[in-house]
Amino acid sequence: MILGLWCGFQGQYSTHAQGVIAVPGTVGNTESNLPFSYNTPISLRCQQVYNASAFSSASQGCRITALAFNIWSRNVLASSQDAQIDFSTTSRSENGLSTTFADNVGSDDTVVFARGLLTIDPEGPGAPPGFSVLIQLTNPFIYRPANGNLLMDVRIFQGATGAGGPPGDLDASDGLADGTSRVYAFSVGSTAGTADTIGLVTGFVVTPVPEPGTGVLLLVGLLVVLLLRSTCRA
Repeated sequence: MILGLWCGFQGQYSTHAQGVIAVPGTVGNTESNLPFSYNTPISLRCQQVYNASAFSSASQGCRITALAFNIWSRNVLASSQDAQIDFSTTSRSENGLSTTFADNVGSDDTVVFARGLLTIDPEGPGAPPGFSVLIQLTNPFIYRPANGNLLMDVRIFQGATGAGGPPGDLDASDGLADGTSRVYAFSVGSTAGTADTIGLVTGFVVTPVPEPGTGVLLLVGLLVVLLLRSTCRA
């Protein structure tokens, strides 16, 4: 589900405009305290897969720069946790994640939120319409849906701390055809976990990757012609 432009959200979607792709939408049918709402001192690891079909509006590829979530049971106080988030392109299907974490990770595994203090603020500014929490990535990820499904791999080294405790459960979806599922374990060092069909309702802040422009194609064509002429003269 594409939510239009996120610069006033007006006008036509362009190859250089920032938008939001919501998977499976902006409203779920359940709640979850995994992975961002669990009490300290619990550590955990949670992988969530997103079906590539949800990114049909950016079929040529997109640059993911931030994540957005919704608080289901609202706690007005912000909380922080020691966390790391990775993205990769996985060959695993929407409801086919292995319970062995390593089997789900793609070859392009990238740390998109470097280990450090991750703050979940229900009242924080900047969340796109339809969402209440924004996580700005420290390292954007280039995702090309044609190469496979998207895997989010979250490691929580220490659970939520702060005066407010956990930020409250997050909006989630539970279904066999909602485009997402997960596998989790209550120890960040675990090599295997438990799989189910639940997944957080997630907004991906993206900039589509543009196709080569006309000027680029003409330049490539000219280089090819010059190379052929040079070869013929030789």
